[in-house]
Amino acid sequence: MSSPSARFRTWLGSSEFAVTATAIVVALAAGNAAFTMSEQSADGYFVILLAGIAAPSIYENQWPFDYDSRVVAVAWALGACAALLACYTLVSTALAAVLNGILPSAAAFATTWLLGIMVAQLPNSA
Repeated sequence: MSSPSARFRTWLGSSEFAVTATAIVVALAAGNAAFTMSEQSADGYFVILLAGIAAPSIYENQWPFDYDSRVVAVAWALGACAALLACYTLVSTALAAVLNGILPSAAAFATTWLLGIMVAQLPNSA
């Protein structure tokens, strides 16, 4: 049984940490941009949640591969954050044409997170 500090040091060198740290940096930058450019303040929060929480969560819980290289894990995190944020933007913009208020943002958030989970399961079904 290893000590908590030994487990923490091991985690700091893992691909999971690389994904989490990268996603948090992307979330802060994207959240700042969303708060600055969007009329809805909820968009900023949803962007932060998608990039900073959904991407690492999908990697840890649904993604079938654990990359040995931290560089590959960082690239995966950047791609996943970009895909999640692009999907959110597209769905939110499309729904804003027919819905008002926070509904387009909330629906786009839920849809994007679920699509991310679904896409992560595709390599398992092949």
